[in-house]
Order: sequence, then structure tokens, then C-alpha cells
Amino acid sequence: MSIFSYDAATRQYVYNGFRASGTYVTLRGTEENGRWVLQSESGKGAERLRSRVTIEPNQQGGFNFLSEASTGDEPWKEQAQFAYIRVPQ
Repeated sequence: MSIFSYDAATRQYVYNGFRASGTYVTLRGTEENGRWVLQSESGKGAERLRSRVTIEPNQQGGFNFLSEASTGDEPWKEQAQFAYIRVPQ
């Protein structure tokens, strides 16, 4: 489950992702031209864990969702990618 909110004090969007395993992640970021990029980071050095979520509109009237993770200074690795599409009713 994902919950999005806005922190007026920091002028950032906040993403809280609750996983089936019982864990959760909180990412913060901004929106520019309809595209949201939210990130989090914990730890230091080679043990540093980074998470990034990118959300942007798609041609079907919905949005594309990309979740990535990285350890230390390693490149980003895709964790999940999917598209929400608007279905005519």
C-alpha cells in the first residue's frame, strides 16, 4: 500500500510504502512538470542503502511507477516497474 502526502514545512512530497512483509519505507522528494522523484538514504559507506521512486504521467491517462534501490555507491537497480492505466467506464 502506498500513501502520498505533502510536508508544507519542507515543501516536499512524502511517500510511505507499506510492504506485505510488514516493513515500510518513507521517501521524500519534489514534483517538476508532473514528474515526482522521491528518495531515501540510510547508513554509511558500503552499507548505505538508497531507495528511489519515480512517478510520471503516461499516455493512457494514468502513470508509470518505477522503484529502484542501491547499496553503497553501486548503480541503481530496478525493484519494481508498472503502469497504472485509466480504464474508460
